[in-house]
Amino acid sequence: MLFNSFEFLAFMALAVVLFYTTRIYKVRRILLIVASYIFYGAWNPPYLLLLAGTTLLDFSVAKRMDSVNSAAARRFLLILSITFNLALLGSFKYGEFLISNLNLVMSELGLSGFEYRSGGIILPLGLSFYTFQSIGYVVDVYRRHIKAETNILDYALFVSFFPQLVAGPILRAAEFIPQIKALAHHRVVGLEQAAFLLVLGLFQKTVMADNIAPLVDAVFKAPASYGSADAALAVYGFAFQIYFDFAGYSNMAIGLAMLFGFRIPENFNNPYAAIGLRDFWTRWHISLSQWLRDYLYISLGGNRNGSGRTARNLMITMLLGGLWHGASWTFVLWGGIHGLYLIAERRLVALADRLGLRRPLGPAARLVLIILTFHAVCFAWIFFRAQNGLDQAFLVLHRLVVPTGTSVSPLLQDRAIYVYLGGLYLATLWSFHALRLRAIEAMWLRGLLAGGMLALTVLGAGAGNAFIYFQF
Repeated sequence: MLFNSFEFLAFMALAVVLFYTTRIYKVRRILLIVASYIFYGAWNPPYLLLLAGTTLLDFSVAKRMDSVNSAAARRFLLILSITFNLALLGSFKYGEFLISNLNLVMSELGLSGFEYRSGGIILPLGLSFYTFQSIGYVVDVYRRHIKAETNILDYALFVSFFPQLVAGPILRAAEFIPQIKALAHHRVVGLEQAAFLLVLGLFQKTVMADNIAPLVDAVFKAPASYGSADAALAVYGFAFQIYFDFAGYSNMAIGLAMLFGFRIPENFNNPYAAIGLRDFWTRWHISLSQWLRDYLYISLGGNRNGSGRTARNLMITMLLGGLWHGASWTFVLWGGIHGLYLIAERRLVALADRLGLRRPLGPAARLVLIILTFHAVCFAWIFFRAQNGLDQAFLVLHRLVVPTGTSVSPLLQDRAIYVYLGGLYLATLWSFHALRLRAIEAMWLRGLLAGGMLALTVLGAGAGNAFIYFQF
């Protein structure tokens, strides 16, 4: 049930109408839980058991953890929860990856007769997101940052809330569960803003991302058939495609949550206007970046104990962050590239501080850094997008480095316009940010923009592909 489908539109409308037919807290809560489980079950009903199992285990573990004082017992319960969640994630998401690599090693050792087969495991939708959300809750209880939730239904809604269930943002219990307890008083939070975000997200997904996708798919499917200009267009195109696709989903998720009176966090903040890779990761997939920082990087030691260990912790965090996105060496390499970026940037900043070279950045310097950062991110995106392996990524790189054509292929020209429009769109966002313009505060202007985007969505929607991050 895709957000960009008529089926979901009907489902959403019915859920909103039923929600506002009552102000009784318990009824509203049950309605949202049932709606969330129907939404999730529409993809693959048996996987509802996984969602319910994760919910029940982590609720019970956290509740028990709150009732004991023994540090050893609390640590055991934490390990139990993390082990269960990671085993669940590993068996479904990484089982085939691990087995295929084991087969490769065994083959190299002449032990091919002991080959294992994965059986074609299907990844449950949103598993990476709700397991991280649930782990974060248990860790917060363990660290005594929050008290364990005592109502199983409140916790079940926290884990399963359908607007963000399958692709985030990853929620924090301390911010979301208090909103659940105030359900009786919920009303639409800024109807015009919610409507604008829904239309904006739909436009970003169906008009921009889905129309860029065929160009990107064509070049990455057969890089040898295209020239350098085509390869460059595809790399820029994917940078825009994944942004519009994921930001579109996030905007729709935030807008949907607002219809039920919830505030959930922003997940993007103009990431391609970043002036460095550290800045980029405070703007891109913000909820995951913060999760990795708070529950992995800091747990490893963060930036304590010297630059060497800081570099190690950064690299481990980014490698695992890459692996979180998918069971492939290309994702691991993508994470490793960003790890190297962050380590190098930290070293350069430290060197500039020691030499007294750091100065406030002027407009020209900021623009140069934005362009350099964007291209560094685009380089890493090549490996992220190369779904057929490293050979595919290196062939795209070869096409970029070795000139083989300076004009766009006629086969791609009808889609190239969307890449150019994507660049114009993002440049406009950057301009508004740089000039500190609040360009869409006025309701009439939002209405005008929403009307225009809705018309373009009806007239120029692409193929209606699933959101990219649904596969993670």
